[in-house]
Amino acid sequence: MSELNARANETKIYVRDLNLDVTDEQFKEVFSEFGEIKTSSVKQIAVKTEQKKFGMIDFNTKEEAARALNEGPNNPAVKAITMNPE
Repeated sequence: MSELNARANETKIYVRDLNLDVTDEQFKEVFSEFGEIKTSSVKQIAVKTEQKKFGMIDFNTKEEAARALNEGPNNPAVKAITMNPE
């Protein structure tokens, strides 16, 4: 899935192309299904004249992060918060 990226053996996941109205709380709630989250944040930046939103999640374990990467693309809640779901 192009929206979710992580380095192998890491607990952190980067999620791009979030809907501009997604809140920190909604983001954390959606991803808490995959495991315990140490930290999460949603950021918005301007790229040229367009606004973009992305999120970062740090799971408690590598296994939880792997679960989010493997199951997230098929999860309707994850697709609902992204602009370009697959």
